[in-house]
Amino acid sequence: MGALRLGEQVQYLIAPAVLTALGVTTGGWGWLPTAAIFVLVAAAIMPAVAWAERTPRLGTQAPKPSMTPVP
Repeated sequence: MGALRLGEQVQYLIAPAVLTALGVTTGGWGWLPTAAIFVLVAAAIMPAVAWAERTPRLGTQAPKPSMTPVP
């Protein structure tokens, strides 16, 4: 458990330094890939959440549709 937590803390330490170094040392164009990653994640989060809401959880039955068909 300690090794897992250490790896997590290393990520929190290294990620900001790497992102900043990418943007600063490349003359500014390094911010474009960083921005693209954030845009892609932002675009993918809504479909991912909607899929997670539709997916039944382990050990439970799928929820019944709340809408009734209108003849």
